[in-house]
Amino acid sequence: MGKPNCFVCNKRKSSRFCVAQDAGICSQCCGKSRSEEFGCPETCKHLNNASDYQKVQDERLWERAFRESAKPLCGKEQRFETELETIEGTICLDYRDIPDLIDSDIVDALKFLIRSNQDPTTSLPKPSGRALHVATEIEEVLELNYVEEWKLQDLILPALQRVLLSVMDHRDKNIPNAYLTFISPFIPVGDEPSDFQ
Repeated sequence: MGKPNCFVCNKRKSSRFCVAQDAGICSQCCGKSRSEEFGCPETCKHLNNASDYQKVQDERLWERAFRESAKPLCGKEQRFETELETIEGTICLDYRDIPDLIDSDIVDALKFLIRSNQDPTTSLPKPSGRALHVATEIEEVLELNYVEEWKLQDLILPALQRVLLSVMDHRDKNIPNAYLTFISPFIPVGDEPSDFQ
């Protein structure tokens, strides 16, 4: 005998077991009714998988929208060249000091800085580990906490956005540090960020 039908729709075969309802359920009904109707426990692997999936989808949507909004910055880098060099120089210094730094750390750091400076009233979770270190270093070098509003909007945010766009363009799933390897030869790295300002 085959699998029983889903206890919700009674049309499709149940493909998973619903711990909250102690019955078989199809993936579509599980996805539609998850948590709100059934009171899924935190230990439900399908609930956790859905949460992870939603985070990935949200990030993809944000990146797509970001790419569209950042495209006009290409070719206009001269306006904020000093800020670009400062950000990229800081990243190169971090890469020199932290050899296991990877492109996704840079992406997380830049996304955090961009989001938190676009809307300072929103409390965002800080990135962890190496990404937090990079974000903190960039923030300190640019003195983002003390910068004048016009400079933040006209120079620093566009520079952060342009660097993020560059990282995203050079990312390679087979080479975790493709952007870092690409940029390192172009940025003169001294001992202090002031060496490349």
